[in-house]
Amino acid sequence: MTISNSRAELGAILQALRQNVDDELEIVSDSLSSLRAICTHSDKYEDINWLGIRNADLLKGILIRLRTRPARTSFTWIKGHNENNYGNKRADELANEGREKNTTSNVKGGSVAASVHVITEAVMAIWS
Repeated sequence: MTISNSRAELGAILQALRQNVDDELEIVSDSLSSLRAICTHSDKYEDINWLGIRNADLLKGILIRLRTRPARTSFTWIKGHNENNYGNKRADELANEGREKNTTSNVKGGSVAASVHVITEAVMAIWS
């Protein structure tokens, strides 16, 4: 199974929600498609019973956590590869580090699983 960038982005968002249950949280992402799936299209996906929707398992997990969190969650889109934003620049560096680790051999172009793990740990440290 090849893991897409979208799946990695959604996985990182889900991990951030899992790791921060009670505090207000701002999730900053350069993945417009992931943010649209969560913030704009999720009602439509539920209406069609998630038929044909990629990464439905991750999206459902994100929505459950968003709906049950006692604290406010906001989402902000930032242009990718933004050298002027420390968090975005660092996330890109960590994605490359995860790819170089290549701990998941069946992932085309590197290890998305390692990238998500490394990015999630770093994002929580960078923006907390």
